[in-house]
Amino acid sequence: MKLQLNQIGRVTRATIAAVALLGAVSSSATPAGAYPNTLVPAVASGYGDYQVTAHRGFRLSGSITENTLESAQYAMSHGATAIELDVMATSDSKLVIMHDSTLGRTTTCTGYVKYRTFDEITNHCFGQKGHERIPSFTTFLNWAHASGANLLVEIKNGGKTWTPALLDQVIAEVDATSMNSRVRFLSYNTSALDYVESVRPEFFTVAVVDHGVSVSAKAAAAPNTNAFSMCAIDMTPATRDYLAGKGIGLGGRLTDNATDWAVFRHLGVRSVTVDNPSSYVGWATGRSSGPSETKPCPQAPAWMLTS
Repeated sequence: MKLQLNQIGRVTRATIAAVALLGAVSSSATPAGAYPNTLVPAVASGYGDYQVTAHRGFRLSGSITENTLESAQYAMSHGATAIELDVMATSDSKLVIMHDSTLGRTTTCTGYVKYRTFDEITNHCFGQKGHERIPSFTTFLNWAHASGANLLVEIKNGGKTWTPALLDQVIAEVDATSMNSRVRFLSYNTSALDYVESVRPEFFTVAVVDHGVSVSAKAAAAPNTNAFSMCAIDMTPATRDYLAGKGIGLGGRLTDNATDWAVFRHLGVRSVTVDNPSSYVGWATGRSSGPSETKPCPQAPAWMLTS
């Protein structure tokens, strides 16, 4: 039986504003001070609020490097209610925030994250765009605790192998910063998610589902996961209801496409991940028609809005 968790944390002013602007508050809306269980379909959860998660912070900024505290702060000030970030391990088995397995695209350093030490990355590598410090996982958690941000932490593939000891360290750092109720774990790595669930079933876990992958096969591979992050084009009422029957919720996979956003809303999916939170808020409040990006998922066809 899956846990349908009402995880507790603080809702920022941005959350409250987004909920009000979207006109989606129900009589059973999550009380102030709670991190809404927005990855469960509306038909199951009864919540009327939305979670707008900024992908690597404000990734599209021309002057701020992704996955930095500056990027996260900027995203929160532009409508995000949560931050997605990527955690990887260094050569000395310490945790840093980095999306790529190599350092060259986003930092002033080169080489693989798993072959560089924690000190090298956090004290001698800087962001390509704004010369920002590369944050450790604990540093990012402390920032979120102080700022009221919720976090979607991706246990990133492509780096050092995620052993039980490393995953225990991830959990320990969340515990040490009192962020247990405001962190959710995301991954393509269902084995890593299974381990987290086995030792700490109270944590909310989210498995990424690639476009075209069989939902039933993914559910069989990750039976204890709380939710799937899926492309809008792969969502149907039947898919939503099938997963709800297994206690698995739905979250919108990364998209900056207004049609996809409309499909999510049509299906009662309350969580979206975006590169540009201000663009989403503009669309959601009727101030703009919204963007038409199609990465990483193909755009959902408009007929899905009537199914």
